[in-house]
Amino acid sequence: MNLFSESKKPTLITHSMIYAVGNISRQLVGFIMLPIYTTYLSPSDYGVVGLLTFFVSLMQIIFGAQLVHAMPKYYFDQESLKQRNAVVSTGFLITFFAGLFVSTVLFFCRDTSTRILFDDDSLSLIVGLFSIILVTQATEFNGMTYIRLQERPWLFLTISLSKLAVQMGLNIWLVIIEDMGVMGVAISAVVSSVVFACGLCIYTLVKVGISISNDIGLKMIRFCWPLWVGSLAAIYVGSANSYFMNSFSTLDDIGYYQLAAKFSAIIGALVWAPFAQTWQIERFKIYKQANATMRFQAIFSYIGTLLVISGLGICFFAKPLIEVMADPVFAVAAVAVPTLTLASIFNHLKDFCDFSFHISEKTSHISRINYLAAFIITPFFFWLIPEWGFNGAAFSLLITSVVIFLVTFSSGRRQYDMGLPIAALFYKLLIAIVAFVIYELIFSTSDFWLDVGQRALMFSFTSALLVGYLWKDPLTSDEVAGVFSWFRRCLLKTFG
Repeated sequence: MNLFSESKKPTLITHSMIYAVGNISRQLVGFIMLPIYTTYLSPSDYGVVGLLTFFVSLMQIIFGAQLVHAMPKYYFDQESLKQRNAVVSTGFLITFFAGLFVSTVLFFCRDTSTRILFDDDSLSLIVGLFSIILVTQATEFNGMTYIRLQERPWLFLTISLSKLAVQMGLNIWLVIIEDMGVMGVAISAVVSSVVFACGLCIYTLVKVGISISNDIGLKMIRFCWPLWVGSLAAIYVGSANSYFMNSFSTLDDIGYYQLAAKFSAIIGALVWAPFAQTWQIERFKIYKQANATMRFQAIFSYIGTLLVISGLGICFFAKPLIEVMADPVFAVAAVAVPTLTLASIFNHLKDFCDFSFHISEKTSHISRINYLAAFIITPFFFWLIPEWGFNGAAFSLLITSVVIFLVTFSSGRRQYDMGLPIAALFYKLLIAIVAFVIYELIFSTSDFWLDVGQRALMFSFTSALLVGYLWKDPLTSDEVAGVFSWFRRCLLKTFG
């Protein structure tokens, strides 16, 4: 089973690579701006930005992003272009009006929201500005999903790079030149999101028309309502750490946590998000094939190995990068990066396992598992955050992520068994963890350049072991050889 034969276009790989660049560019603003944020903003100010950004993104899960899961499923269930356009239009308009309603409510209730979040009325206008992003990001997200359904990765990349340029320019102007601090960050985020949301809205509706199918709309809502309900628990799991740190610690701890989370989020931007952009659509196609189980197993092995290798790289190089990019007061944040990165790996692979519930239309199971996560993480917040601050919040998330991954995998097999090789995944994680711990305990040094060089060598050696493990895996050996052969052909075509 070779997905990369000469005669077959490697759509999943090539499109994922293009989407990778696009998604990375969309995430780069926050990362490239780290030296500026950590110079022109205090840890508490950075904590405010992080808390608001995370709050908006999680609220977006409820009031927009969930229909994206339904859109590919019902899009490919339709036979005619007119019916497929109706799916896109219906999902787009439902999302837009839901986001507009919630954004309007939050904007006019910004004083109350500010007191709940920060107990500080001076941040009211900033909270109001961030509430606008609820509807604009929902519009962006659905517009970009339609572009992926069209299989137009280069357009996706162009839009992503354009937004990167606009948002970076606004950040530099407002935060550095105008010295507007947190307000500058808020204005930059809102203006760039409004501009691109309007453009994507026009593009999508011109292509598919304006129509709402009651039948399709009800099917999509029935499919997604358990995800909406479950997202309430997801919001709690993802953002409650900030409230607990605000109660039992300080805003500084929230700032340290957000900086560490920014590094752990690289694994999502670099590996998972570009993969998921294509995977959300391709998995429904693969399910209908005769060799579906074998392909699910092979793809799980691929993405698992890539997540582990990229996560290991983040763990090795986060400390020296923070030393270079951030003010020394932020250096302590590096301690939480490995914990949050490992939690991120399990969270992404949990999303892979969720497909069993999507294909069986048992999305209510996802909702129940999210509430189980909220139930598990709460006592750890009470126990660990007062003792360890932001590190306690990171360990609480890691413990919960591992348990929820195992529960999702076990429960998902009863709905649709993809035969995922999780034993091999844990072997790879063990190799990576042992290598990192050995380096930190034995080889770490205060000489910056020597430390960076040694980290690079240790990371390269461990990555080679992980790739070798993938190569020897019977599920993926032919595929790995095919990938290298495909890259070789690309290089020969490029450089003659």
